[in-house]
Amino acid sequence: MYVSIILLYFFMDETARTIITTLSKMKEQISQLTLEDDNQLLEIHNLIQQYLDEHPCQHNILYDFIDMPPEGGKTIKFCDICWKTFN
Repeated sequence: MYVSIILLYFFMDETARTIITTLSKMKEQISQLTLEDDNQLLEIHNLIQQYLDEHPCQHNILYDFIDMPPEGGKTIKFCDICWKTFN
């Protein structure tokens, strides 16, 4: 039993990763809409945010280089689970 608790503490299971990834993408898509005109979409957005606040992501940080001509580019840091970017 203690091994299971320790594993849950250190590793996010695949189901939790999938839920957080899916909800994060849904939240991003809904955020691109005009929410003040649609109470149902606003409620869905708020429920997704509430779930993500209550079930924090155990970030898996990745680095990527973004090519931006003519400046050259820059390296970005992001989580491949919730897609949050870090500076």
